[in-house]
Amino acid sequence: MLRLGLSVRGASGHLEVPAITTYGWRGESLVLNVALPLGLERRSLALAASALAESLSALSVAVSTVPGGTECAVQYRDPLAAPFSTAWPESADLRAVPMGIEPTGRPWSVRLGPHTHVAGSSGSGKASMIWSLLIGLAPAIHSNLIQVHGIDLKGGMELTMGRKPLTSYATDPAEAVQLLEDVVSQMKQRAGELAGKSRQHVATTDNPHVLVVIDELAALTAYLSDRQLQQRANVAIALLCSQGRAPGFTVFACLQDPRKETLPSRGLFAQTIGLRLRDALETSMVLGEGMREKGALCHQIPSTLPGVAYVVPDNGATRFACGGRSCQRRIDRPSG
Repeated sequence: MLRLGLSVRGASGHLEVPAITTYGWRGESLVLNVALPLGLERRSLALAASALAESLSALSVAVSTVPGGTECAVQYRDPLAAPFSTAWPESADLRAVPMGIEPTGRPWSVRLGPHTHVAGSSGSGKASMIWSLLIGLAPAIHSNLIQVHGIDLKGGMELTMGRKPLTSYATDPAEAVQLLEDVVSQMKQRAGELAGKSRQHVATTDNPHVLVVIDELAALTAYLSDRQLQQRANVAIALLCSQGRAPGFTVFACLQDPRKETLPSRGLFAQTIGLRLRDALETSMVLGEGMREKGALCHQIPSTLPGVAYVVPDNGATRFACGGRSCQRRIDRPSG
């Protein structure tokens, strides 16, 4: 600790360092509860996480805030390195859609409600996130508790494999913008019907939740040569993301370039997932300032681990998750 600069001089004049109060194993991670001496910030410990990992011969060290103090999770083996298939769910809970696993082996789920922005470099596993989501929602899709609209502006190379479960589908920019505007019209109609009756839509088979899945969002929001069409796309996405949650409309969008100029409505996506990214700056863009210090290192995910990602749950801590790839038979299954 002294060599890493993790010390302060106490009232007695002696150097004081962080003290381990309790420890135990959580899956493949050694979890240390640490008491910091007065005057040493938790941020200092987080900034030294990489050096701590080296000194402990560990893969990584993640520093997070827990009730009553500071926790350091020292990871010695990566349980997410082995590929796996997403389990077929028996039922669907829109509050916790199973999409993968955490390093502890526990299932990792995503809430359907907050609009979700998935960012990752080419080959980072954005497709695995989409298919894991659709498989997790399969029972709800099959029973019409949820309707899925798909937009794939990469020539349809991804979503065409699972076309059957989709209520509508677009691979052309003009068709995609029209699809978005149609969904906006449905959203406004439902909001009008709910006005004065309910503040939050509850999905039923007669009035399902509506999900819009977009693969490569920037192709709509930034790369179109038709500026009028691009403006219409940005307006529709902004309306869905700013007004869609209460009446039961959700956007789940993937893109490679997370810059603000690429996605003007980035701030309207309340839930973000960071796959492998190019650099530390992109990690901060996607997950927020300070998340790298808490262990979110999207730019250090190896290219050999597509589908591995960092997310930031409500409690502000960072956790590691992985989406599984699925075969054609499983993709088609939601259609019955």
